[in-house]
Amino acid sequence: MRSLFLGMLACFLVFVGCPQKIPPTTKLLKPSAITTIYLVRHAEKKEGGINNPVLTDAGKKRAQALQRVMRSALLQGVYSSEYNRTQQTVKPTAKAHNLTVVTVKANKQKQLIGLVTKLKYAGKAVLIAGHSNTVPELIQRLGVEKKITIGHNDYDDLFVVLWTPQHPPKLLHLHY
Repeated sequence: MRSLFLGMLACFLVFVGCPQKIPPTTKLLKPSAITTIYLVRHAEKKEGGINNPVLTDAGKKRAQALQRVMRSALLQGVYSSEYNRTQQTVKPTAKAHNLTVVTVKANKQKQLIGLVTKLKYAGKAVLIAGHSNTVPELIQRLGVEKKITIGHNDYDDLFVVLWTPQHPPKLLHLHY
């Protein structure tokens, strides 16, 4: 029985181990560097007319959920608006990846897109936290044609944009 197994293993290794000849007309293509951009709206915030509210307990739990969802992403950058709620939403994720949250003013969407589509992040992943009005604008500025709307009480959207300068972007809409 052992010799039968060893014989079968030897045959398998011969077939699998044989290199395949690449036809001369086949060209090896260099893959383009796809930047993965994750976008989220801030988690649940405290209401009540506060100018710069912090997260509620539910929002803090959602920020932890985002950190768990993003644990396998090979993030190279984390961006947020200047507001407490966006910074607190991505802080656990940034900390888990040994990154610092970089703040960009909410009204500087064009500059933010310029930052994340530079060669520095080519082929890498970036997380951005914004607002119900800025996240759709960012997605549009990345070249996604689909109209995105985030409702007043929607805090669980996770948008993933696969971006490269050579091809139209691809959008994946998830929830966490």
